[in-house]
Amino acid sequence: MRSLIRFILLVLPLVAAAQSLPFSFPNADKSFVRTSAEFSITPTPPVGLVQVLSSDQLAAIDTYTDAAPTSATQSVVTLAAYLSGVGPDDLSRARALYRWVTKNIDYDVEGLRSGKPGNQNPDAVLQRRLAVCEGYVRLGESIGRAMGLDILGINGWSKGYGYTPGQRFSGPADHAWNSVRVDGQWRLMDLTWGAGIIDQQMHFVRTFQEHYFLTSPDVFVIDHLPQVPSWQLLERPITAEQYAKLAFVQASFWRLGFRLGNQSHVHISAQDRVSVSLGVTQPVRMSARLMDAATRQAIDGDYTLVQVSATEARADAAFPQSGEYILRLFAEVRDSEKPLQWVMDYRITAQKGEQDSAFPSPFDAFTARQVTLVEPMTGILKAGHSYRFRLRVAGAISVQVITGGQWKKLVQNGEEWAGDVVTATGNSSVVAKFDKSTSFTSLLEYTVR
Repeated sequence: MRSLIRFILLVLPLVAAAQSLPFSFPNADKSFVRTSAEFSITPTPPVGLVQVLSSDQLAAIDTYTDAAPTSATQSVVTLAAYLSGVGPDDLSRARALYRWVTKNIDYDVEGLRSGKPGNQNPDAVLQRRLAVCEGYVRLGESIGRAMGLDILGINGWSKGYGYTPGQRFSGPADHAWNSVRVDGQWRLMDLTWGAGIIDQQMHFVRTFQEHYFLTSPDVFVIDHLPQVPSWQLLERPITAEQYAKLAFVQASFWRLGFRLGNQSHVHISAQDRVSVSLGVTQPVRMSARLMDAATRQAIDGDYTLVQVSATEARADAAFPQSGEYILRLFAEVRDSEKPLQWVMDYRITAQKGEQDSAFPSPFDAFTARQVTLVEPMTGILKAGHSYRFRLRVAGAISVQVITGGQWKKLVQNGEEWAGDVVTATGNSSVVAKFDKSTSFTSLLEYTVR
C-alpha cells in the first residue's frame, strides 16, 4: 500500500487546509470597535508569572458555563449574572466569558462574503447568535463589563481568511479582538477565532479553539497586529514590516506543541531545494504539500519529504522549475485517528529547479517508524551507477535495498544502516525487518532509469 502521505497529497481534496481557516472582516472602512486611544489607556506588558487555571479549574468553569439555562441567556445582564457565578476572580470570569461566547455565537459567513453583516449591537448578536468579529468583540465587551471586568476591543490586522504569505499590512483594520485585565495585567483573547473555522464549502464549523484564550503576547503577535502598537503588550513592539515577515502558523501549530526551527520567517529564498525544521514536543505524524503560489494547486509528484524524530520534524522540498511556491505542512498527534490538520505555510521563491528533483516515495512504515533518510535524497537514480544508501532505522534487525531483483544488505552501525549499491533499471526499494518472525517492511521506493 502506498504511503498515507502520498494519499493525502494527491488523492484527497484540500479538506485539511480548509479545516483550519480563521477569519476576519475584510471590508472594514473604519475602526469598528472603541480603541485604547478613546479610553486614554496606555497598557503595559504583563510582568512576572501570569496566573493560569489548572485543568480541573478549566473543566469546572467550562462545565458550569456550558450548562447556562435558556432563561439566563435572554439578555446581556442576565447572562453576565449567571456567568459571574463561576467565582469573584478576574481569571475565572474571563474564562467563562470566553467559553460562552465561543461556544454559542456562530460566525456570519454570508456577512463575511457580502461585506454587509447584520446588526452587530450586543443585544442583537445575543438574540441572533450570529456575528462577524465586530459583533463578537462588542458582545464580549458588554458581557465582560457587566461581570465587572475591564475589557475593551482592539482593532488591527490579522493573518486570517484570504491572507497570502508575504502579504503587506496597511490601510483600514481588517479584524478586531479583545484585551481584558486579569489581576491588574492586560491579557489578549480572540473570541471570533476561538469559536471555530470556515470549511471548504464556506460554512462555519464551530470548533472551540483553546489557543486564543489569554494567549501570550509574543505568540499572539504572530497573527494579530494592533493598530496601536502598545496593544501588542510587548516590551519592544514590532513594526508592520516585521509582522509581515513572521511565520504563518495555524492554531493547530500551537496545539500540537511545535516550535519554530531554522526558518522563522514566512518567505524563503532558495535555490532548487529547501529544508525546514520544527521543534517537536510530542509524537506526531506529518505530511507536506508543495503548491503553486499563484493557483494554489498542488504540484503533482514527490517534491516533498517529511521526516519526524522524537525532537524534530523536518520537511524538505524540491522544485520542478524556478518560480513562486507555497510549502504547506500538515500534522496531528501520532495516535489520533483525526485527519492531518493544516499547521503552517511558507512562501518560497525558487531561483532554479529541475523536473527530476523529486524525492523517493515513502511508505507508511517510513513515517510510523520515524526513519531518517540521510542519502540518497533524490528519488530518481541512474541505472548502473553506485549510490551510497544511508538511513537511521531504530529497532531494525536488517535493512536492505532491492534493485533489479537483487537484495543488497546494508551494514549496521548503531541505529544507522549504510552501504554502496549499484542500481538497476526499474524501481528500487529500501526495506527493513524489525522482528525475526515477521517479513520485511517497505520504507522507500526510488525510480531508476
